[in-house]
Amino acid sequence: MDVGLGAGAHHRQPFLRKGIGEVALMLPYIITGIVALIVTFYLFAALLFPERF
Repeated sequence: MDVGLGAGAHHRQPFLRKGIGEVALMLPYIITGIVALIVTFYLFAALLFPERF
């Protein structure tokens, strides 16, 4: 008795395996998100401690 995966399960790639082209397209969004987080934390700290900024 052969218990296999479904027909579409063999052709799916894991989420973390992306091509270089896909990573290159996502890179500006990743950098923008990181910069936005840094600016958000900076502004939050400046709001909490206005005498230091």
